[in-house]
Amino acid sequence: MVKSGAAVIPAARVNAISATLDSDTILEELSELTEREREIIAYLLHHNQRMFTADLDGGHAATLLARGLVRNAVRPDQVFDITDVPMEIPRPIWNVIKTMQDRFPYSGDEDDPYPWRVGFYDRL
Repeated sequence: MVKSGAAVIPAARVNAISATLDSDTILEELSELTEREREIIAYLLHHNQRMFTADLDGGHAATLLARGLVRNAVRPDQVFDITDVPMEIPRPIWNVIKTMQDRFPYSGDEDDPYPWRVGFYDRL
């Protein structure tokens, strides 16, 4: 269950079922990424981090969620904060991305913020 203000959202509603993408669709989606989406993938690859936490809406990773490249990783009955929802790149997609790592150069440093997070004041 998720507490969102006064509402309680069942984890099943948050954890949307993601259709399995075939390898051609994965490659097609990866070739159409925006610069911000590429930065997110590059960060995750650089840190060898297939799973991460994000705001319930996905923040800047929302379009990666919509593409099916990222999905909510919430388990049934798992309790979580709406600002720290477990997300993951499904392993089959991660394996394809890792073979293309040279196409996602990381240009940040260790002090950079998570590229999928939207700043508090940017949400106002």
